[in-house]
Amino acid sequence: MKKSSQPTIKDVAKEAGVSVGTTSNHITGRSAVSERSSALVSKAIKKLGYRHNVIAARLRKQQSMTIGICIPELSNPFFHKLMQSLNREMEKDFYESILVETSDIEKRNNNKLKALYNKQVDGVFLIPHLDWDGWVDTEVPIILLDRPRKKEVLPSIALDNFSAAITGTEYLFELGHENVWFVVNTNELWNASERQAGFKDIARRFGYHEQCRVIEGGMSAHDIAASINKALNKYDMPSAIFASNEYAALGVLRALSKNNIQIPNQISILTFDDAHWTNILNPAVSVLRQPVEEMARLAWLNMKTLLRAECIENMSIQLQGKLVIRESVLTKIRKGKMIAI
Repeated sequence: MKKSSQPTIKDVAKEAGVSVGTTSNHITGRSAVSERSSALVSKAIKKLGYRHNVIAARLRKQQSMTIGICIPELSNPFFHKLMQSLNREMEKDFYESILVETSDIEKRNNNKLKALYNKQVDGVFLIPHLDWDGWVDTEVPIILLDRPRKKEVLPSIALDNFSAAITGTEYLFELGHENVWFVVNTNELWNASERQAGFKDIARRFGYHEQCRVIEGGMSAHDIAASINKALNKYDMPSAIFASNEYAALGVLRALSKNNIQIPNQISILTFDDAHWTNILNPAVSVLRQPVEEMARLAWLNMKTLLRAECIENMSIQLQGKLVIRESVLTKIRKGKMIAI
């Protein structure tokens, strides 16, 4: 019995109904391919079980076909999900990744970064913890994720944190919540400042800036809970709390539980980031979801453009968040009662 041979790039091209050149460009990332052609080739590769010879490709291209992913902390659900989404996108083009946690890089004079470059990565996706001036002195393409551009140096893809905070806060205001607390932790320096600014801006526009407050906590959910406890003893209890991330939200939930404050009957809760636990709790927590998959898709698309030594059209991409309404937010009636929305 004749042993079946492995499918070739010509077989993939025939199955997809495109040229061998288009198929090759999709696989190697050497040139841009239309979304339609790319989808056809991907479908054909999956159907035929085609396997790209990565080692041979690396030798031909004189590239490692490896991308560095620099994340502040892997334990953070948002960063973990972003890393997974990036890997899924890169795997479509047979690229691999090297992960580096960056939370303490500034303290180590970028030793981790130098080690990453020594591994001869072709590019880097960077989510810096603090400043990133020391990261740009390199010929390796770098794309900032989840951070705004700075000094017109690096291309970036990030959530429009200012607008997202406005969206979430305005939603609460329109439901009748006039006394809202925005809770942030000091571990989220860049995003927190933009989100605070958006919260304060919309509070001023609604005329609620005097009763609305920003509650700053520490580095952990435990610290956040302690800050909430102090605020509850000092100020009138708000009708709603908007947390700046999942850690802040966990601290809020811990403090409310300790004080026997019921959600949503006594207080409504909204948080940034759609962590897995937000939909498991009873009541399920309403969230301002970040478009992680879209961020990863655009990031890899732009990285492939840079790897071809081409220019990116849009150097600063800001994405919009999406409100996901669940059970933790109620409409506030002027007499103090709450009703389900």
